[in-house]
Amino acid sequence: MKILKNKKVVLASAIILGISAITSSALAAYIITGGTIGQPKKDIDPTEILVTNNVVNLTVGEQIGELLFYPASIVDSGRVTSDTKGNLTVSYDLTVTATSKDKIPDLTVTVTEAKGGTLVSGNYVTLPETLSITDTWGGDNGTFTKTITLTWDWGSTFGGEEPTTYFNEDEVGSAIDDKTVGSTLEAFRDAVAASSFKVTIAKAGA
Repeated sequence: MKILKNKKVVLASAIILGISAITSSALAAYIITGGTIGQPKKDIDPTEILVTNNVVNLTVGEQIGELLFYPASIVDSGRVTSDTKGNLTVSYDLTVTATSKDKIPDLTVTVTEAKGGTLVSGNYVTLPETLSITDTWGGDNGTFTKTITLTWDWGSTFGGEEPTTYFNEDEVGSAIDDKTVGSTLEAFRDAVAASSFKVTIAKAGA
């Protein structure tokens, strides 16, 4: 873990900011059957999630789970299919050292897409809701822990549904022609390839 010092955050005599670079996001090429439009193969690097915490003596554990923009289960039939299971939820174990639990400040956890990213602005996915952490820490003897869970969701480009469901079963999505489906999924794939997210943990009200 990379340790930085930040004079702007003064909650105790020792100021330790942990920054964890988190990776593991990918998108499989969705396959369009029964039409003439196909997606050319393209390698996609993992999406990066950078966790920045601005709280004294707070450390962030390794990411639990991989952020994968696929359907929850393999879809092998229909106009649009996917051969990989997805996952839109990741978790992190937090650890705080403090003399007592009541010394731990209320925290907020927010997720943003890195500048230039289009997954959110293109309405392909939505960000996890901001979390508030108050007095729900476990542990004692000066070391307290908590697990936070962050969940992304599908955006309005796919009618709020996973793409295979939208293009195969949704009344609106299933009426979209193959060419448009192909171009939409290609744009989505490219948005995933260029995406990264930042999770910021900070004192509430800071």
